[in-house]
Amino acid sequence: TAYLSCRQPEKVVQLFEAAVGLRADGSNNELTPITAAHENRIEENPFVGKNSKQIMANLDALDVYTVSALLKAHAMRGDLSSVKRVLAALEGRSGSVVDGAEVASWPGTGSEGVLHPNNRCYNIVMSAAADSKAEDGLELALQIFNTLSDPIKAKIKDGAGQATNMLEKDAVSYNTIIKALTNNGRFDEAIEVFYQMKKAGVRPDKYTYTSLVKAILTHDDIEEFLYDMRDQGVTPDAMTFNTIIRCLCEQKKLFAARKVVNMMEEAGVSPDSWTYGYLMKGLIENGNPSAALTLFETACSDRRTVGVTENVHLYTTAMAAAATIGDHHRALELLSRMKSLGIKPNLKTMTTLVGACLSAGEPDLAVDVYRRIPNPDSYAVTQGLLAMSQARKSEEVLSLLANPESPAGRLRSRPLNRVYEDLIDTSIGDGNYELARKVLGSLLGKGNIPSKAIYQKIFEKMGLINSRGQYSFAKDGLILRPEGACEADIEKFKFLLFLVDSMFSRNLPCEAPLYATVLSYGVHLGGLPKKISALMVSVAARFASDHDSVANKLIDEEPCKQSSCLTFGWEDLFLSYDKLRNQIEGPSSLPALRVRVSSREVPRVLKAEKNLSYRQRREV
Repeated sequence: TAYLSCRQPEKVVQLFEAAVGLRADGSNNELTPITAAHENRIEENPFVGKNSKQIMANLDALDVYTVSALLKAHAMRGDLSSVKRVLAALEGRSGSVVDGAEVASWPGTGSEGVLHPNNRCYNIVMSAAADSKAEDGLELALQIFNTLSDPIKAKIKDGAGQATNMLEKDAVSYNTIIKALTNNGRFDEAIEVFYQMKKAGVRPDKYTYTSLVKAILTHDDIEEFLYDMRDQGVTPDAMTFNTIIRCLCEQKKLFAARKVVNMMEEAGVSPDSWTYGYLMKGLIENGNPSAALTLFETACSDRRTVGVTENVHLYTTAMAAAATIGDHHRALELLSRMKSLGIKPNLKTMTTLVGACLSAGEPDLAVDVYRRIPNPDSYAVTQGLLAMSQARKSEEVLSLLANPESPAGRLRSRPLNRVYEDLIDTSIGDGNYELARKVLGSLLGKGNIPSKAIYQKIFEKMGLINSRGQYSFAKDGLILRPEGACEADIEKFKFLLFLVDSMFSRNLPCEAPLYATVLSYGVHLGGLPKKISALMVSVAARFASDHDSVANKLIDEEPCKQSSCLTFGWEDLFLSYDKLRNQIEGPSSLPALRVRVSSREVPRVLKAEKNLSYRQRREV
């Protein structure tokens, strides 16, 4: 019990095996003995004393209270398999198989034994099953719940006039199932169980009503809900009202939430910091951060409520509201007030301040704040890297991302893509294509494939497409021709070729949006860019016609023959075209090109190719 109170379930499991001598997971596997510890390492194993003396196992220690504590420990660890096996062992179902392990035979269990599970054991198992992420968790909880007898039926006497020895549902049983059904969105069933509870003569308590809140709110019966609580002798407390307010804010019913606050005050229950926190968060998420700040300042200026606002949670929420409206001065002022009150900012507070500076267009200040965070989490690191990128510290960002041991180097998936998108946005927006090449090289070097969002960002910042995804150099579907291609246009075209070559060098196919954009931009520029685009069509067409069934395979399955290829890539061909033009003997002397085209992208690709040649057709 002491270990459970200190939330150390692993120690409970170890202690059970040491004291009872049985496997704590309820299986029939061999028990691993406690390894004797050296005297100067006794603290590593609390069950081994001096001179390697240890607890002697005694089966007499096996009783329903010991097992219920073990079940609770497994539940805290989220180990549903062990919970089910221990219950099976306690029920005497030895030899059966639960989740791939055979159930052990425990002494004193079974129909002839004296050791049987009680209500507490079943309630723990129901709670563990309901809280687990297993697909059959809720159904297991309902199955156990239905095996317990209704209190009224359990009190019926048998033919000899003796009361039957049936385990009955108690308040905890009902509360567990009501909470489980509500959390899984089965509101009508939760309400039905609630009525069954009252009919069975089990008095609901505040935990019952708190678990039922979300189900009741779907019927907008708040006043009736509170009336029923009082009728059952349950006085709503701050936790009850706060739960209602939180659920209403999550459902974007802010008017109803404020109405509940009035009910709360009329009932003599003072709003606390959680009340204000839920209301402020609801206002922010509903697009009214200014109102959230007003609510906070009103509470701070009222001597009756100023005390509940003096905590890091509310100040951080207020700073989040300031960040949403881009008022970094307000966020900094709130931080200063926090420190003057002796409230220590936490990680979330500092990360919120970084976001406020970014929203206000102050990346240098955001970087300064970020560097003061001692142990940033992944979200804080992402915000810090975004700040560095926008502060034109891209080289430092790339250096941090390249270090696998740094927090930045451990970023993955969406946060990482977000950083790279911002780096690309900054570098291409500044016209720094050399830096943009480093960014793409870093992205591919970490084993990531550019997403459609990154391609979209590249094309937008290069000015090739507009916000609607249409080419900016086309009108009414026709590609316009400039008076002459300038140096900046050539740099853009070279960068697009670099993207194509980068995909090939890492055995990746060229995506259809990139391929179509290269062709269309080449037509727009004319001259050599158009010639290179036409050559790309001839090569892509040859690969598609010769290997139509494997058009989506990786390039390394059809490598270019180095003996016949004149260059290492399309950008190299563009730069050396004058020297190599007379040596081009056909598609076999050109760089390889594999294009991946989805069914939705076929029209776009065909149109881009048609602009270059009426004779070339690409089967996709």
